[in-house]
Amino acid sequence: MIGSHYARLDVAMNVNPSAKRVLVFGDSNTWGRVPGIFERYDPSIRWTCLVQSMLGDGFEIIEEGLRGRTLQATNPMFRDRDGSTQYGPVLASHFPLDLVVIFLGNNDAATREPEQIAQSISRYVAITERRCEELQADLPRLALVASPIIDDSALDSNDQFKGATERTEKLAEFFAIQAKAHGMAFFDASRQAVMSRVDGIHLDATEHLRLAHFLAPLIHIEATK
Repeated sequence: MIGSHYARLDVAMNVNPSAKRVLVFGDSNTWGRVPGIFERYDPSIRWTCLVQSMLGDGFEIIEEGLRGRTLQATNPMFRDRDGSTQYGPVLASHFPLDLVVIFLGNNDAATREPEQIAQSISRYVAITERRCEELQADLPRLALVASPIIDDSALDSNDQFKGATERTEKLAEFFAIQAKAHGMAFFDASRQAVMSRVDGIHLDATEHLRLAHFLAPLIHIEATK
């Protein structure tokens, strides 16, 4: 069974009233898609749950992953996956928040160029500010993650992500520019973990753990500022 060699995590709701609340808004690699098959890794493997375990009950990691979610684009393979239209309601449903981690962009690389993808970040900043004003909530810190790079050599020749390796290799550069312009934290995971050779677009168990070790201390720092 997948994950049987990992320690089982306690996934009970965090009721610590002083916990730092961190929303992770992501795609299938936040949801925990198993490479090559339509299954989900259990909590003992998903990087978000591992980060929760590493940081303890002084933090609450809110996992909001959705397969096929884009930063701001129509996904021809799925309905209703434009993250920019979902973000406002998701954000508001989890107030109060200390940190929002935006971990998107790879699904956009099927149809958009990296500079275009990165320009969508300004929309998220504006939505965050507007929702906080509407609901009189404190403004959370924002962090932008450049995802591990798509390995299009592992894809079928007719896959929609053909050519996405080059586009996602460049995405970190443009994300860093946008993060600086908007006063966001920037976590470059593009060289910290690698996509599975099984399908080229999802993380295996080892890489979820590698990603968690990279992101946990960064999330700790940003959520406690």
